[in-house]
Amino acid sequence: MASSRVIDIADLSLTFETNDGPVHALSNVSLGVEKGDFISLIGPSGCGKTTLLRVIADLEHPTDGSISIHGMTPEEARLKRAYGYVFQAPALYPWRTIGKNIALPLEILGYSKEERAERVRKGLDLVNLTGFENKFPWQLSGGMQQRASIARALSFDPELLLMDEPFGALDEIVRDKLNEQLLRLWEKTQKTVVFVTHSIPEAVFLSTKIVVMSPRPGKIHGQSRAARIARGAFLCRLRVAHADVTLVRQDSACLRRLGDPRCVLVFGFDLSEWRYATRCLREC
Repeated sequence: MASSRVIDIADLSLTFETNDGPVHALSNVSLGVEKGDFISLIGPSGCGKTTLLRVIADLEHPTDGSISIHGMTPEEARLKRAYGYVFQAPALYPWRTIGKNIALPLEILGYSKEERAERVRKGLDLVNLTGFENKFPWQLSGGMQQRASIARALSFDPELLLMDEPFGALDEIVRDKLNEQLLRLWEKTQKTVVFVTHSIPEAVFLSTKIVVMSPRPGKIHGQSRAARIARGAFLCRLRVAHADVTLVRQDSACLRRLGDPRCVLVFGFDLSEWRYATRCLREC
């Protein structure tokens, strides 16, 4: 029977050698990601979230421990195009149209012109950008550009999608909308996603599993599984520092029925001392 494990990380450490001495970025990180998981990495700035994502993508190399993607080394997975990567900025070429930006990986991989056109069409439809294929990046909003970058990352149909704070630079209203669209896209494609964010509400809303990382050297401080509960609410029980904390958020459709487009709970989160609190804004 084929294993459902997509990513397997065991006792992974990474130290950067600098002129001022070694910088211990990651220390004894162990993590398993199953097929179809939506994993969010959260934690304070500098805790190694992006570094861990870059190790998975073969953009950084660990100094100790092991990592495999679909049973391959990160280098083998990269060469076999086993993952797509979405950066913090859209990273679209300004001289290429949106359609040609999405088609770029397909050109590099040698797809025929007909196959490229079909995959671009499907990608635009997937991220709700049909009709914008002939526009240039500067003619689109920041949120639309980021959706185009997601379509590009999915154009060659990788099983794994790596996302490094893709909505971090967007305003809150646009970010909430893109979170909803990303969740629908994930439900439709059932891709395995590893998602870096600083936002706890975003992580709770999107994820099937949340991984909390501690300040440098980056370690996994706690993990949680999230599950849908009654009336579209989202329940996340987070085990950190030997204490159970329950985070609850209503999904946007449920909240619209209740007449409130915002999150029912706000999350107070002191990353420096790992203290968690929730404060109820209103009763529904």
